[in-house]
Amino acid sequence: EPQPREYAPRHGLCYSRSWLQSRNLSPASLCIVQVRGSSMEHALSSGDLVLVNKADRSPKGGNIYALRQGDELLVKYVNQVQEGVLRVSSANPVYQSYDIDLTRMSDVEIIGRVVASMHEW
Repeated sequence: EPQPREYAPRHGLCYSRSWLQSRNLSPASLCIVQVRGSSMEHALSSGDLVLVNKADRSPKGGNIYALRQGDELLVKYVNQVQEGVLRVSSANPVYQSYDIDLTRMSDVEIIGRVVASMHEW
C-alpha cells in the first residue's frame, strides 16, 4: 500500500550511528518533514527539514511534534493538558494556541517528536 503523500520521502539527511545511538534513536522509526509557513518562526523557519522520531508519540511539555490534523501535516508544540485533550501551539506569537479534544475529533494523529532540525542560510 503506498504511503500518503505527506509521509513520502522527499529529502534525505545523513546522521552518524553514534549520534543516533547516543539519543536512543532507531533509523527505522525516523522520517524527515519539511516545515512550511511562518507559525514556528523563532524556533523553525519555513523550508527547514526536521527529523521526526515516530516512536515518540506521547506529548511532553516543551517539545515539538509533527501531527496530522485532517489532511494537514503540522509541526507544532503539542502538550497534553488533560486526559484526551491536546494543546497545539506555535512559536510565532501571531498564531493562537488551540485545544484538540481527542474524544470529539478522531482525525488527529501525532506522527512523532521532532528530535533535530536543519536550517539552510
